[in-house]
Order: sequence, then structure tokens, then C-alpha cells
Amino acid sequence: MKLKTLSLTLVMACNIFATEYNDPNNMPSLEETGNWAIIPFAFVTDAAGTAGGVATISQGLLQPQTTFVAALSYGLDQHIITNGNPEVVNFAGGLLSYSNIKVPYTTQFFLSAWGFASFYPRDTIYLYGSNDSDKEDVFTTAGESDFFTVALDYVLPIGEGIDNPGAVYKMRDGFAMDREAFGNGAP
Repeated sequence: MKLKTLSLTLVMACNIFATEYNDPNNMPSLEETGNWAIIPFAFVTDAAGTAGGVATISQGLLQPQTTFVAALSYGLDQHIITNGNPEVVNFAGGLLSYSNIKVPYTTQFFLSAWGFASFYPRDTIYLYGSNDSDKEDVFTTAGESDFFTVALDYVLPIGEGIDNPGAVYKMRDGFAMDREAFGNGAP
């Protein structure tokens, strides 16, 4: 439920910034924007156990300078004891990020938002929390880790920030084009 709420909040918050000056006639279609990649992954940690998932990333979604990332992961069964009762639980997690959204009616402001919701079957908490904590001074418990972050960035109107505050470049053979006036033309 929290992941659905997080997803809906992120989509709704970013939707108002999807078009230049909020003009519906400027709204590009999803087919016309973004280069999508789908990436499967697997990992093993003490807190999550053995888990895997799938992520997608798109550069240039709805605006040329944006980056969108979404990932879902799920773990294998783990046997834990909760309040003296044995249980079988699984790690589950989701991430959403949409960054560098140009704020309408501005040229230098960019909004980024990202959030993560997860459940860890065996989260280890060190009681004294310092680098020299004793291995025996730990508390292992199941728990959730959820957060949502929003950042508003201002690009100074100096150097490349004057004409290209979104840092959008045309690429040819792996090199950024039209940057000859910056950095003495060196890549």
C-alpha cells in the first residue's frame, strides 16, 4: 500500500511539471520521448537475504534533461521469529525517481523527487553505532525503511548555465557536440 501511495504521489507531483509552461499543446507523447532500458538484477545481503528484481530507466522522459528510474525487488523466503512465533517472510522493495524536471515559467530551476519503500526481514541495528561497535552488541529485527525526498536545484546563469541550464547535449560518437567554446574544445 505504501509503495502504491508513493508511486501515485510521485507521478502526480511530477505531472504538473511535464510540459513547458504547462501548455497542453506542448505535451510530447511517451513514444516520442525517452530512451528506455530494462535491467534485471539480483543481490544477497544480510538484511534482505537473496533477492532479485527488475529496474527501468529512461533518459529524456517528457523533457530532454530528465531521468526516470523505477525498480521493484523481492526476496526468497526467510524464516524469522517474531514475538516468539516462527514466521516466513520475504524482502520487498521499490524505488521511484524522477529528476531534473524543469519548473514551468522558469529557466534555471529544476525539481527532483525520489522515494524508496522496503521491508527487511533481518535488519541489523548496532546498539552503540560507532565504528568500534562490538559484534555482540546488535539487535536483529524485521522492519521497514521508507523515505521520500524532493530537491529544488538552481543552476547559476554563468558559463554553460546561461544557454544550457538543463545540460542537454547532442552526442556524436560518444562526444558532446556544440561545446567548442567551453573547456578549450577538449572532451
